[in-house]
Formats: sequence, structure tokens, C-alpha cells
Amino acid sequence: MENKIEFIKVVASQQMAVIEGYAYEDGCKEEAFMEEAGKGVAYFANEYCTKHQLPKRVILLSGKGNNGGDAHVAGRYLIDEGYEVVTYQIGPLKKCSTLCQKNYERLQKKGAAVNQVISADEIDLSQKGLIIDALFGTGLQSAPRDPYASIIRKANDSGHPILAVDIPSGLNGDNGTAEGAAIKARITVYLGLPKKGFFLNEGWNLLGELKYVDFGLPKKHIQKAETDLQMFYKTDFCRLIPTLARNQHKYQAGYVVGVAGSPGMPGAANLSTSASLRAGAGIVRLLHPKGMEGELSASVYELIKTPYGEGDHQLIIDYLNKATATFMGPGLGLRDETRNLIQAILPRVTKPIVLDADALNVIAEKNLNYPDNSIITPHIGEMRRLLHTDEKRPVDSDFLKVCQDYVEEHNVTLILKGGPTFVLHPGEPAVVVPYGNPGMATAGSGDVLTGVVAAMLAHGLAAREAALCGVFAHAYAGDHAAEVMTPFSMTASDITESLPDAFKLLEL
Repeated sequence: MENKIEFIKVVASQQMAVIEGYAYEDGCKEEAFMEEAGKGVAYFANEYCTKHQLPKRVILLSGKGNNGGDAHVAGRYLIDEGYEVVTYQIGPLKKCSTLCQKNYERLQKKGAAVNQVISADEIDLSQKGLIIDALFGTGLQSAPRDPYASIIRKANDSGHPILAVDIPSGLNGDNGTAEGAAIKARITVYLGLPKKGFFLNEGWNLLGELKYVDFGLPKKHIQKAETDLQMFYKTDFCRLIPTLARNQHKYQAGYVVGVAGSPGMPGAANLSTSASLRAGAGIVRLLHPKGMEGELSASVYELIKTPYGEGDHQLIIDYLNKATATFMGPGLGLRDETRNLIQAILPRVTKPIVLDADALNVIAEKNLNYPDNSIITPHIGEMRRLLHTDEKRPVDSDFLKVCQDYVEEHNVTLILKGGPTFVLHPGEPAVVVPYGNPGMATAGSGDVLTGVVAAMLAHGLAAREAALCGVFAHAYAGDHAAEVMTPFSMTASDITESLPDAFKLLEL
């Protein structure tokens, strides 16, 4: 099922400036944009403080540009909500942008405690509250110098939660590097469009939770922006996921067959198959080596288990090609018989397939071709093996370009697992899924993802859409699990067990 959806564009800083320039030429007013941006920042600041039961006190750290002006506007709206607002304007007001000066004066008249300071020592962060970081916008291209660097370090060391306006100060909006001091935000309220630097290099470590403010950019100007990166949001998932028919039967819900597990490694098979069931597959069959029956006794009741012996290649192929969707790899191991099995089976699979873990290792080792409609799910180390490189490069624009070239050459859909996860598909821009948390960096999390993506294929989604929806559902469930417990204690099973709550929150 093909669904052509235009996802949110992710742009470089200069592209954002160009889009805004088009809007000004079209009659849009910079002051009106700032008012809407500040109102949105205030909304999310209030939402965060309410959710986390913080005192109604906000400290604004404002630079000299329009980013500082956005914060001053937010301060006015927060005063209307009963907040005590304290502003620290860095440097002389006369050196600030015109709109920054104008909204500083408006905020002062509104009753905020306003201060012009030239050093970190003049800033008092002893009282609890939310810090709003508006020191730099997206145009920063070098390491912050003092007093800004000292102020950033003081804010980070304060222990207070920080909300960043558009981008954490110190983060490069184009490449995600932080050459010096950089704000570590709990929440980043981005304005208009997300920036590439959010998702590359160190960006993801500094953002916190992403929130979007529409400050009024006309869509016709956004459509002019060309980009090789897009962002997938929960509304996209809700548009793509098929609705359930009241009279559907289990095979219409999707029949998933997986080849997984090996003696001593039953967990991966159990995790992937149970995840497929929880992600809505109507029926799931596990093909596993003979002799594992005892090890697999803890699998869910609903799972059908079919053993195979060495050389039973035709049996496996027959089952795979009767399925709606298939997967192969979790827990298979790298024994010689496994290598032989993968080499014999892979060319003869005719149904959509998700390839993970040891299947990818064998593909890399033997330079095997992929079946049509393949989705591969490597983490960055496995991707390096597929690329036959030992270069320890980070996930930056260059690495994504190399991955896109691989996707085009091999005609596969690639899920590049990590924080965050990217989905690449032939002839399409890369898509980032901005969900997930450190608690998901745990053994078996990738096996759960494989099962979820296979279920999405079984629902009838095309490979790219299945990959995106599977990554989203997996990450969204992981975020729910982290909120209910804590990222420190999460296991892969917690992600699977959180899938029903995640779908319920999405009103599915």
C-alpha cells in the first residue's frame, strides 16, 4: 500500500533564513513572527512547569539577537499566567537587535525583574525555576566565548531544567557539533522547522524533548525549501497506520513468519515474535532449530513454533513464502549451518522481509544480494560491516550520504538504528524519527524493533512506510516505558509491554 506523505522538512540554518526572507518579501512582519514564537515558547514553558510541579518562576538568559527577543515575548505571556519572570540580558541593550530591545522594554513595563549583565557572576540561579535559554539562535558557527561560555556552564551546573528557544545555545544548527560550551536542554522548542544539527553528531544529546511552534511561516514558502532530510512525527504515524475493519480475520491482520533463535539464544526469538503480536500481527510463526523446544517454553501462548533441521531449506522457504511478511536474523548465531541456511534461503524469499543481526553479518561476510522488498536494520557497527569499512565516523551528513548510496545501489530500505534512528529508502530523502531514549540501549531492543517492523509490513504498508511506522511505534513505546519507570532500569521486554499503552495514547 503506497502512501505519499510529505514529512516535516529538516533544514540548514541558512535555508531557514532564506524561507523567512521569502515571507518578508510576501508582506509578513518580523514582529508578528516574534510575537507568535514567544507565545508558543511560553505555552511549552508553562506546560513543562505544570507537568513537573515546578515553582512558577522563570529565568530568561537572553542574547542580543532576535532569539533574545523571542524570550522577552515569552516572559510577558508567562507573567500573565502568574509567573515571576527574571531576565538577564547579556551585554548592553543598545547593541541588541531592534526587536530584542523593543520587547525587553515591554517586558520591563510588564513587571519583570530585568537585568543587563556582562558576566556570569552577575546572574543569580540560586532559586528554583525554569531557565529559558535564548543566548544564541541557529546562526552560531563557532565556539561561544566569554561571558557566554561561562553563562552556559553556570546554567548547566545549576541543576535547573533548561528550555532552549529554537536550539540549545552552543550547538551548531547545521552539523550538530558543539565546539565549546553548549546548553544541555530538557526541552527544545524549535521554531518553524527543525534544524539538521539537532540530529547529527552531538545534537541529539543536547536537545531534550522536541516541541514545535508554528509562528506563521506560509506553507508555500516552506515548500520551496529543498532538503535531503525530513522528520517523522506522530501525526504521520496516525495517517499511515491502517484502520481496523470490524469484520477482519487474523490473516487479514497479517501473517508473520520469522526465522530466529539458536541453541542458547532463545531470547531474541521470543522478543521479536512477541513484539510482532503486540504490534498487531494476526498470527505469528517462529521457525527455529530443532532441539530448542525446551528453551522456547517461555514464549507467549499465541506463538506458533515450528522446528527445522539442518538442510530443511525448502521447508523454511515454503513457510516464508506463505506469509504476509517475514523476518530473519535475531539470535541465529554464526555457525556454519546458519551461514549455509541464510545463503540458501535468501535468494528464494518472495515476501517482504526484515533482516537483522546475524543475517546482516552473513550478508556482509558473503556479499549476498537482498530479496525485493527488504528492510535492513543495522546499528552503526553493523552498517560499517555492510559498507566494509573500519572508519569510526559519527552519524553526520557525510555518513548519511554514504548510507544513501548503499541504499540506492542495493535497492533496500535501511533503518539505521541509534539515537536518533534514520530511515533511508531509494529515491527519497532520509527521514529521522525523533523519539526514543537511552533506556532503549539495552540487549534485545533491536529484536523487538524487528518484530514491530515485520508487523507493520504484515498490515500492508510498503517498505518505507512500514520501516517508519515500526521505528516510531518502537520508540514511542520505549518513551512511555521510560516515563512509567526510568531509563536506568528498562529492558527490551518493557518496550513490548508498553506497545498497547503507546497505541492507546495514539488513540488507535
